[in-house]
Amino acid sequence: MIPGRVPRSLLYVPAHNAKMIAGAARRGAHALILDLEDAVPQDAKASARERLAESVRTVGADGALVLVRSNARWGLAWRDLEAAAAAGAGGLLLPKVDTPAVVEVLGAYLVELEERFDLPPLAVLLTIESARGLQAVGAIAAALAGLPSARDRLTALVPGNEDLSLSLRMEPTPDLMAGALWPLFLAARAHGHALIGSVGSGADYRDLTAYRGRVELSRSYGFEGTTCIHPSQVAVANEVHRPSDPDLEWARTVVAAFEARGGEAVGVDGQMIDRPVYARAKRLVDEAEP
Repeated sequence: MIPGRVPRSLLYVPAHNAKMIAGAARRGAHALILDLEDAVPQDAKASARERLAESVRTVGADGALVLVRSNARWGLAWRDLEAAAAAGAGGLLLPKVDTPAVVEVLGAYLVELEERFDLPPLAVLLTIESARGLQAVGAIAAALAGLPSARDRLTALVPGNEDLSLSLRMEPTPDLMAGALWPLFLAARAHGHALIGSVGSGADYRDLTAYRGRVELSRSYGFEGTTCIHPSQVAVANEVHRPSDPDLEWARTVVAAFEARGGEAVGVDGQMIDRPVYARAKRLVDEAEP
């Protein structure tokens, strides 16, 4: 359910802002998220949706994965999802998911859209943004794993830290949010989904040192990619999610030694390497590819 490589950086682009759309492809992000929800004023949502086909082509000009974040209210979401599919977007980001029923309904609609527009399986990212959603995240993750062609599409869980911390009535500090998000971590791993985003508030986009620390902490919890609300964050996300040179050297040594023994446990620099350690090292090697 995580085919291919998970994008290391996912840059939000307001879907009504022509200037930001025009420059998005040059920012170096592995994925661009055309946002029809929070970033777009109510009176601009319809026109942003109408221009979605042009926007998808523009931001995806250099080959990055293009996702569309729909509105949460179904009256708008149906139109957003149809427009995203018609525009040829590579995936969907659904906000404020708090029940598995949302995913089940989406699954039926996905089949219809992919058949109508002759699309490969779309990526599906779900944002958990409420106490109710966090409580139900295991069932939500199971429903996501049950989508048609789930094994052929990128599927991921994304914490919506600002709304979630408000719902939980707690400060959105990285340490506190990391503790609160354990159900989400477990649900993603139990059902084979990627973890995308970070722990803690990302409201202050100017402090890149704090952002780097938050991304590094998030990676230690298993996040494979990080969302960016400002282009200046993209390079940091890409760098942090790429294995360091010392880690990569260790991983390559481990992989070579284990495979040379035909998959039997082997000692490397005083460390016993068995299959779980090999698998961890192999993942690092795979993640290091450009």
